[in-house]
Amino acid sequence: MNHTKDVLTGVLLAVVGILALPLVPLVAVFRGPYVRAVRVPVPKDWPLIVERYPLPRWLRWFDTPDEYLPGALYEQRVADSLLSRGTYVTTVKWLSANRMYGLAWVFGRPASGYLDLPEDGYVESGDLWRWRKTVGPLVFLAGWKVHRENYAATAAYGPFIAIPFASVRVARTA
Repeated sequence: MNHTKDVLTGVLLAVVGILALPLVPLVAVFRGPYVRAVRVPVPKDWPLIVERYPLPRWLRWFDTPDEYLPGALYEQRVADSLLSRGTYVTTVKWLSANRMYGLAWVFGRPASGYLDLPEDGYVESGDLWRWRKTVGPLVFLAGWKVHRENYAATAAYGPFIAIPFASVRVARTA
């Protein structure tokens, strides 16, 4: 199967995300109270109440449609950042790590479930695919990344959306 168009779209989105990175600290300023706060569950042992917001509609191409800001509080690194550095810094870190997801959603397509690839190799499911290759300290990834379609979706049951991506990362060491 020819994946050239998918890879080019992913690369284009990655480049746009990198070019937009200097704007993230400014964009993060517009996270609430300009839009209505959303009360969402947080771990019951948390020492604070977190008000979570999307970005205003005109900045949603920076936002992560499946997660309100300051980010995914179920991820330990996000929770630690929120508790130690506050909402603004955590929002900047979240938007920097998840650059331009709102724009990527424009290129998305419905998916029936997650498409995982924990090790190097290639996996395909219908018209979705994902590839990963580790070369020394670098990890090259391309294909489709599957997310919950929106904040109301559940991690286990969807609905899901696949977005094209291409990425180069430094391999994590155990």
